Amino acid sequence: MLLQLGKRQIAVEEVISLLEKSQLLPQLQRELIVEQAIAPYQCTPEEVDRLCEQLEPERQRQGISQEKLRAIATRKLRLEKFKQANWEHKLGGYFLSRKAQLDKVIYLLLRTKEAEVAQELYFRIQEDEQSFSDLAKQFSQGPEAKNGGKIGPIAMSNLHPRLAQILRSVEPGKLAPLFRLENYFVIVRLEKMLPAQLDERMRQQLLNELFETWLKENLDKEENELPETPKEEVKLVSATTEAPPQPEAKPDLEQEEVAVEELELPPELQAEEIPEIPPMEAEIPPQESVTTTKAESTESTTVGFEDTPEIVELADETPETPRTPNHWQKFWNNKIAVRLAACLVPLLIGGFSLYYLASPGGQKTTVSAEADVPDTEAFRVAVNHAMTAANLTQEAKTTEEWDRVASEWQQAIALLKIVQNDDHNYPLAQEKIGEYQEYLNYAQDNATQAVDAFRVAVNNAMEAANLTQTAQNSEEWQKVASHWQEAIALMKAVEKNDPNYPVAQEKIAEYQNYLNYAKNNASGA
Repeated sequence: MLLQLGKRQIAVEEVISLLEKSQLLPQLQRELIVEQAIAPYQCTPEEVDRLCEQLEPERQRQGISQEKLRAIATRKLRLEKFKQANWEHKLGGYFLSRKAQLDKVIYLLLRTKEAEVAQELYFRIQEDEQSFSDLAKQFSQGPEAKNGGKIGPIAMSNLHPRLAQILRSVEPGKLAPLFRLENYFVIVRLEKMLPAQLDERMRQQLLNELFETWLKENLDKEENELPETPKEEVKLVSATTEAPPQPEAKPDLEQEEVAVEELELPPELQAEEIPEIPPMEAEIPPQESVTTTKAESTESTTVGFEDTPEIVELADETPETPRTPNHWQKFWNNKIAVRLAACLVPLLIGGFSLYYLASPGGQKTTVSAEADVPDTEAFRVAVNHAMTAANLTQEAKTTEEWDRVASEWQQAIALLKIVQNDDHNYPLAQEKIGEYQEYLNYAQDNATQAVDAFRVAVNNAMEAANLTQTAQNSEEWQKVASHWQEAIALMKAVEKNDPNYPVAQEKIAEYQNYLNYAKNNASGA
């Protein structure tokens, strides 16, 4: 059998071979299934006229004939009637099952691969020192930086699963705890949650989803039923397609035998297009300066982020004293590392605790004793208490505040001890008991100290580092030097039994270099 294509005649077998080589055979198979399914459905001339009217601008743009337009409109209307007849009555239940993924969200995001930078920026946003938008523009290492970190509205289904969980766990306007996602440390603030509604646009989107699911099932079935034949003998089989129950066939009112070309549907017939975040490119090893534990998340699914150039340097001019090209970048990282040390606990447990905090049924819960919690829930609630303790650690200064931190660790430990040995979390619970005990001891030690030398030293170091960025005259450099002197004196006062003692000893020499630098500038200004 020969087919006439323009001035050329071509055998059917050759057409099949060409379709297969150009990978168009699956599309042809798809169209055959659709044509068979919609054959019993008809539409009135008035319906075709209305749709042709809406598609007229597109017809003129593509330069197709009125006959082809009517064929396209007829097919689209029949396809929509097929969808409505078979799935319209199921939309209510399907919508409810998909609502969690269909909800949309607007949020601000800032991400960086440097843990110290992330911790410092988190503090700045939390303390309203600078706006989230300004910091995201300057420091975020992703395409969201150009929009001040703003993303959305975007469907929850388009987000990384862990990011979606965290956004659901916070209230609008609230900052989520700092967390790590693959190679990034992420700061995120929920701006607005937009619950999905079953309006006309949503109904069309869900109809399209159900139709595509049905079509894929039929394509898979036909592929499995095709006999194994050499490629040059491939044959199309479509008679076995199982379509949903059809109405009795009636004469079609539009029977033109015209080639059909694709046109865009008008808005009321289109499914909503949902923006996507570009996927991450290469995987970058974690920063060496970041301390991690087994509790940290190790998931490796796509984060939905894209790499961008490294973080900008903070100083416009290089100091006169000879320095390496990356001196200011290193200076920034070193001075933020001090504050990171004071807040090490949240980073150590942040990954795995956030997972449980945001997991189904994992909303924040408070208990007065382990007896109030069922054994099956003990591990989850313990993690919630640990997360609360970690967050409180970042702000604790007074004895009362440290007592509250200690109380949260005590409850977390007590709950871990009642996790049953047949629970799949039992090995991890036993491991965490010792770890949490160390954090409890740390909180209790701080509660009994009138002055936390390490914390005050960190504050002085941070103040000195901030002043360094703007210091110009002798008086300003002397002020910088005085803060470094105070920081050094306080680091020397940290007791040997203090958990921060090793870090304090390292920082003494480091701060001394910064002090010398400030003094040199003060005398030469």
